[in-house]
Amino acid sequence: MKLSRVVVGAALAAVFAASVNAQIPQRKAGLWEMQLKSSGFEAQGMPDMQEHMAQMPPEQRAQMEQYMKQRGISFGADSVTMRMCLTPQDVEEEKDSVDGFLRGKSNDNGNCKSKMVSRSGNEVRFTGVCKDDDGETRQIEGRIYDLSSEHFNLDMTSRGSKSGETKLQQKARWVSANCGNVK
Repeated sequence: MKLSRVVVGAALAAVFAASVNAQIPQRKAGLWEMQLKSSGFEAQGMPDMQEHMAQMPPEQRAQMEQYMKQRGISFGADSVTMRMCLTPQDVEEEKDSVDGFLRGKSNDNGNCKSKMVSRSGNEVRFTGVCKDDDGETRQIEGRIYDLSSEHFNLDMTSRGSKSGETKLQQKARWVSANCGNVK
């Protein structure tokens, strides 16, 4: 079940940000929370997720709500909040992998190539190219800033010939060493 292009966009942003992990402080293991805001998906005909869920049959909506709860996903008026558990093993793998930092456990598709453009202080700028599942090639540019082992921010713009321009903002923060039941 697809939640929305916002979640997909967040995963895509994470892939691009991943290429600069050698330049980013190692994250702390534990529960991380990411708040995502985007624009441009409306022009692609993507439905508002809250409206979409309200129109689902009760049984299907209950399944979707359970799925989201297990993954720490909630929708606000203009954002999506997601929680993920970063294990000590994940942290160790990030250290040794160019694609480790920020990737997210569910986004190993390998359809993206990126490179760091510049680094200054606590900011990294990057560019890249992704090939979407539908075959569209998207140009990406962005920056990761306010970097530390406990938080970071990401701004990204993606341009595709079919889908136009989308923008994504992400704020991520470490919440606690204990992940509870979030996977």
